[in-house]
Amino acid sequence: MFLLRRRRRAGISTPLLIFGGLGLVMACLTLFIGVPATFMRARTVRALPQYRAADLATLAPGEAGLFTARIPAEALTDADGFALAVLRQRIHDENPDVANLREGEDGPSRDWRVVEPLPVEFDLDLDDGTTVKLLLPNNTGLQNAETLEYADEDRLYEYEKKGYRAGQTLTIEGTWESNNTITASYLFNGSPSGYVEHTRNTIGGAFLASISCGLMAVLMAGAGVFLRLTGR
Repeated sequence: MFLLRRRRRAGISTPLLIFGGLGLVMACLTLFIGVPATFMRARTVRALPQYRAADLATLAPGEAGLFTARIPAEALTDADGFALAVLRQRIHDENPDVANLREGEDGPSRDWRVVEPLPVEFDLDLDDGTTVKLLLPNNTGLQNAETLEYADEDRLYEYEKKGYRAGQTLTIEGTWESNNTITASYLFNGSPSGYVEHTRNTIGGAFLASISCGLMAVLMAGAGVFLRLTGR
């Protein structure tokens, strides 16, 4: 009986050691890969030229930089008031396909999937009143976009909508094309200087995330080692 109890208690230490080890791996990856990557990304953004409408006539196709344009105040909006947005969906925890799963069954994917993508192109106004066409690839990043989360009435699916509203001024990290067209890589609600600052702040965020994850992992691994040694 004593041996059985010891084995049962010792079993608690195993998950702690596993999750602690995985947490340490993730913390190290974030610290030694994620933080340098965000630093390089921030430096790249800071070095990009910032263009205004008056500069665009002199640009050759393929020039990368930060562009400033405004969503027209009269732009069409959806039911939630967004003029430019992407909608994602995933299955809700209370969906019977998930809630009624038996132990060991995988069930449907819980990953987010895009159900309403960004438009392929969108017209914006420059500061001189000129209209510019914005091309939006599927992987365009939406920085500091307003986020709306909700579930349907039957709680079968949950939704996340991210986007911008009519009248907002956007900074566009992208490439100048011919015929007053910009291909976007990232959009940001605010000024170019605000975008540069926002990108720089991600360095500290990644560093704090790695430290927090590492401390939590050390505590879990330490608890696992303690329980393993004491047999508790």
